[in-house]
Amino acid sequence: MVTAMDEAIGNITQALKDRNMFDDTLILFTADNGGWPTFAGNNYPLRGSKITIFEGGTRAASFITGSGIDAKNKTYDGMLHAVDWMPTLVAAAGGSISNPDMDGINQWDNIRNLRPSDRTGFVYNLDDKFPPVNGHAAIRDGKFKLIKGFPGPYPGWYKPDNAEIGKKIEEIHYDLKNRTSWELGYMLFDLDADPTEHHDLSRKHPEVVSKMSEMIEEYKKKMIPANSPGNDPDSDPSKYDGFWTPGWCKPSSLRDGANINNDRLDILN
Repeated sequence: MVTAMDEAIGNITQALKDRNMFDDTLILFTADNGGWPTFAGNNYPLRGSKITIFEGGTRAASFITGSGIDAKNKTYDGMLHAVDWMPTLVAAAGGSISNPDMDGINQWDNIRNLRPSDRTGFVYNLDDKFPPVNGHAAIRDGKFKLIKGFPGPYPGWYKPDNAEIGKKIEEIHYDLKNRTSWELGYMLFDLDADPTEHHDLSRKHPEVVSKMSEMIEEYKKKMIPANSPGNDPDSDPSKYDGFWTPGWCKPSSLRDGANINNDRLDILN
């Protein structure tokens, strides 16, 4: 798949150059979640993996290059969320969006000029299923991150040579058939001081837990129930010489529900 992706990107960039459009094009490359250890993904030293709401499952690196970028060969480490890309790219194209209910924030000037991010927090996940499929609920507010309930099936730190990550999900640290014990629990992390989520501060800062748990309840009032359809057999890789196509994914019981928090954005010349 990496080879297929590399070839596809090469085809697109060459087509833009052949049509004299490349110098007027902005290219963004980003991931939607962290790696999955049992399938050779690795997020160490961050905690967790795909299908969890720890940072290893929700942070991702990106790069952006092309027209309009003032800073070259730099890294932007401001807080970004996946929903920011839509208004940001619209602004890069010269447009604007005026919708007070929109979740995304236009970060175009911040990225291209390496200014501080306008974002101070976001929702990682709100899972309205019981028991929760992946991570139950988590939000970010400034430096603090609050996780409520079950965080997902990969709660540890998995080095590339860790043999434990080859085991079945049900055998890793927690019995997923008994998730109810997580429902009333909280974990609180200071991501500025502890980005690898080693130190749970929920007992040390109960006032922060109380404030952020109230924020979760307010977000729940606005949430739209998740739509998790099953696999589309018309997208089966066996019908396309082994290539994955849109619509073919893991069953909904293993589907990733967490949103992205871009850990860094590389700006390439």
